[in-house]
Parts: sequence; C-alpha cells; structure tokens
Amino acid sequence: MRVFFAIFPPAEIQLEVSEIINNLQNNFAEIKWLKNHNNLHLTLCFLGEVNENKVRQIKQSMLNYFNNISFKKFNVSLNGFKFLTAKGYPKVLYLSIREGVENLRQLKINLDNGLSKVKFAVENKQKFVSHLTLARIKSRINLITLQEKLQNFNKKQFNFQVNSFSLVQSILTVQGANYIKLQKFKLE
Repeated sequence: MRVFFAIFPPAEIQLEVSEIINNLQNNFAEIKWLKNHNNLHLTLCFLGEVNENKVRQIKQSMLNYFNNISFKKFNVSLNGFKFLTAKGYPKVLYLSIREGVENLRQLKINLDNGLSKVKFAVENKQKFVSHLTLARIKSRINLITLQEKLQNFNKKQFNFQVNSFSLVQSILTVQGANYIKLQKFKLE
C-alpha cells in the first residue's frame, strides 16, 4: 500500500482553501486542482509502497516512539502561494508555511528517527519543505496570469494548532487520490 505521514488542517481551513481553489480552477484547465478539500494536508514524510506487515510494524513503532518523547502541540500559519519547479517550469502550486516551520522540521526528524527503529529508511532526495499542495501543473501555463489571480488571495492567512498527525494510505484512482487515515498520533 502507498503510505505517508501528514498533518490535516481543521475542516474550516480545508473549506476556506477549497473556496480559493474553486475561484481559480475554471481559469486554468491545464492545472489538475485538488478535488476533495478533505485531502488538503501537509506532507511530513512520504514512505511510498509498503507491505501491510511493515505498515503494522511502523504504526506500532511510532506509537511507542512518540509515547516515549515529549513533542508539544504547535501553531502553524499558512500564507503565500508558491511553485515547486522542475527544469525551470512550475509543477506544483502550494500554500507555503509562514509560522511553525522549525516545529515541522523537528517533527520530521522525529519521524525519521522513529522509522529507523523498524529499519525503514526514508529517501531524502531533496531538502524537506513542508507545504500544502493545491494543484499539479501538467503542461505549460500562462504563469503571469496565474500569479496575477493569486495576488487576490496572497494576503489571506490560515492559522491552526497542530495537535496530531496521521499515517495515511493513498489509493490512486482516475478521479484522484483517496486517503484513509490508518493511525492518528496525538501531540502533547
């Protein structure tokens, strides 16, 4: 199964962000927008394809690991639209994190440490940049027009407290990904 660790913002923030997506999506057909606002999340660690037995081991190990350390709840503030690029072209449109970056980085380090207890190595091909993905860009777009439209929303800030994270299964379908929360991990 395809799994990852993520933080899901509160439903009201997911809904607000979804309204922004709805305002933008009719103008840019070449962009694959997130369809289900319940899927909005901050990815902490993508594990990829993992067999069910290993997933059970990971769940148990992480429950034990996070019960033995003290990781406090923290605040996150999302603000500002940015792009992840590949070969000079935008590939992902995301909402960046203004506050809570260091806490997210520390949580990611703890996840990696916990995963090492079950001898699961996470590939760190690139620097960790937590973000909330809004869309995947499938072809070249009129970037200037998109940036102009995004300016209308750039002052909007989304604040919430992170009090848990989840191990999530991703099931890919033609309509998009469906997520099943396999385990929730509460923070103190």
